[in-house]
Amino acid sequence: MGSGTCIANTTRIASVGAMGPPTTFNFSLTPSTQTFTPGQNAGSNSINVTLDVPQGATGGSSGKEFHGILLYAAETVDGTVHYGSWRVPGTASPSGGPGNQARYRLMDGNQIPVVPDCGSFGVGSTLTHASPVAKGLPVTFEWVPPTSASGTDGKEIKFFAAVVADLPQDGGDAFEVVESVGVKAAGNNPMGRRRAVRRG
Repeated sequence: MGSGTCIANTTRIASVGAMGPPTTFNFSLTPSTQTFTPGQNAGSNSINVTLDVPQGATGGSSGKEFHGILLYAAETVDGTVHYGSWRVPGTASPSGGPGNQARYRLMDGNQIPVVPDCGSFGVGSTLTHASPVAKGLPVTFEWVPPTSASGTDGKEIKFFAAVVADLPQDGGDAFEVVESVGVKAAGNNPMGRRRAVRRG
């Protein structure tokens, strides 16, 4: 099981077929902060990214559940570089609960079976569902920033998701592409650091 694609491009997802048509469920994707520091240890520096639906919105036939997800951090929805990595939800993550880990997995070649292998976008950087069973909302995923500032200086990174849920009308599957507000690396201004050195 899994999303069947590495990017949340509406045309690409529709070509997979199993996710149904695009629609609007009003899902939201919210990071716990809008800044991060590359290279720091996970935990104190990780960002919690929460998938939910606003109060009163539909969010699937039952109102508060979904079946599938594709999730990554990139500059654009079609980005071929996915930044950072994900801690698969389980007993040691913010989205805790025994059995949660079996519901999600990383889309890397060492995760068998995986179609497709998204490791070329970044190791551990693309997350999907491992099972199509209904999953309650809200759910929180832990994103660990890149270990190096290289490639993130001055860039705004967003979290993108393709979320599959049941249509309220007939229960058939449909998907929505969701994006978060942008997050940026904190304290990564090499020009500012050089000026500070010259003044010293």
